[in-house]
Amino acid sequence: MTNSAQSTLLLSDVLYRLSVHIDKLAGQVFEVESTIGKFISSEAPTDATTILDLQSLDFLRQSFEDLSMLNLLLSQKTEFAVDFSSPEVIAKKLKLQATKVLIVGDEDGGCRKDQARPDDIDFF
Repeated sequence: MTNSAQSTLLLSDVLYRLSVHIDKLAGQVFEVESTIGKFISSEAPTDATTILDLQSLDFLRQSFEDLSMLNLLLSQKTEFAVDFSSPEVIAKKLKLQATKVLIVGDEDGGCRKDQARPDDIDFF
């Protein structure tokens, strides 16, 4: 890549393309989730481990959706769309607390490393 080509690359453009890509990944996870759900519903009752594994898949899909939305918001070129003086405005557009903490931080001002809480998951 030449210097002139590098200077025309805008972060907002990369974030937008990243948003579109992550959204497609979320769609693929949803399709897998639906296929597994159909298969399991036609079989005998499943154990708790299987249900937890499916919930992890659902958390992954919802995280992709939130990350896609976050990248889309960050790619906007107007101050109206991204208000960095109030990160709660951005966080309200996200579903999962685990993703919101990426914007607003946790009670210690950092990012939590834990997994999803049960109330985060919107399972089927």
